[in-house]
Amino acid sequence: MEIQHTHSPSIVRVVPLGTRLDGRAAKALLTEGNAAIARSPLAIVFDLTDIRMIDSLGIAALVSLANRASGRVRVALCGLGENVEKLVTLTHLHDLFDIYADYRTAERQLSN
Repeated sequence: MEIQHTHSPSIVRVVPLGTRLDGRAAKALLTEGNAAIARSPLAIVFDLTDIRMIDSLGIAALVSLANRASGRVRVALCGLGENVEKLVTLTHLHDLFDIYADYRTAERQLSN
């Protein structure tokens, strides 16, 4: 799995490439997410537009990144498909992350 990493001056966008956020992908996400947090941007947005499945390791990676960023960097998820949105609700990830429909909305809201 590869991670596409783009950023504006104050917001970092991390886009997992592929459709699964599983063990291998979670490791890559942790590496990129931790590097993004270390830059201390205003916010980090994990764009999950293409993700169709997240396993327990993917959830653990997201929780770990949210906890590491807590109080220092705002973290958000965007582009949640129906199945991923259900999982986010079921696992209460919506309590850790701001949720946006798409990256443009996230960028606009987090820049304010």
